[in-house]
Amino acid sequence: MVNRLYQDIAQQPRAIRDLIAFYATGTGAARLASLPTRAAPLLTGMGASFHAAQAIVPYFSSMHVPAIAIEATELLYYGRAPLHERTALIFVSQSGASAEVAAILEELPAGHTLLAVTNDPQSPLARHAQVVLPILAGEERDVATKTYLNSLATLWLLARRWCGAWSGHEAQLLLLAESDQIAARWLDALGDAELIVFAGHGPHAATARQAAMMLAERARVAAIGTSVGAFRHGPIEIVQPGVGVVIFAAPGRASDSAHALAAELHGYGARVLLVENGRTRDVGEPADPTAVVDEYLSPMLDVIPAQLFADALAHQIGVAPGFRYISKVVTRL
Repeated sequence: MVNRLYQDIAQQPRAIRDLIAFYATGTGAARLASLPTRAAPLLTGMGASFHAAQAIVPYFSSMHVPAIAIEATELLYYGRAPLHERTALIFVSQSGASAEVAAILEELPAGHTLLAVTNDPQSPLARHAQVVLPILAGEERDVATKTYLNSLATLWLLARRWCGAWSGHEAQLLLLAESDQIAARWLDALGDAELIVFAGHGPHAATARQAAMMLAERARVAAIGTSVGAFRHGPIEIVQPGVGVVIFAAPGRASDSAHALAAELHGYGARVLLVENGRTRDVGEPADPTAVVDEYLSPMLDVIPAQLFADALAHQIGVAPGFRYISKVVTRL
């Protein structure tokens, strides 16, 4: 049987290189240069696209641009006011054709700036946008891997330009997104865990939610993806021997808090792995001092071992590729 997910994971370095080449010169560079600057954007999307939007919001905030992210269905049902309060909407959608797209386009006020971050430049979303930023991930047949990574990269480039932080060295920084992490260590520690928790702060909380979603989609294993703070306020009570925990703790402003939670949960008997810039280590194992990466790029590295683990665990427990109840493009609200 063809391992479609692993093929998609293996194609990620090429997808990143294609994206770098597009945005370095010509049409891609011109589109980035045309972006609004310093405005307070609203970001939206669903699933992996929304997780990418969530991950970039702290980067905007670090550069004093008050961006917010609201899930597309929540924006439709309970949060329409921001559509009228903010003049720029960044809609992240791999297909550009999910059910939420048409509904939100109907709600956009006249004169609103719409930016599409999508894998399909011919999609309904792209056709209605003033600026289209393609993620150039190519065809993807299983859970979001290439599209998620390239969405993160595109949003990072967008934020750099939007916030006036453009240096001209972005391509060299993005090349750090290549990784050869494998799932063996994760399977060893977590393969038979009775429950798996993923946690992190800020952009790493979005990685935690994406990791939990991938595990549910690919291996059909229930997992929790949460922020470190939210986990401390109640769900920590589920921790006991047999529970697996992955803490995304890349160096940054909240890494001490993430490491403290990892040590505490290890003391309670949980099986704890720390992930920092794509590298996995146990509690008490020395960190790699050479792994220096912009904190807001580390989610691109950190999600890769989680992708590999979801696929490897699915194979270990005999889950065939593909979806049971959804399709690659969700068409129901």
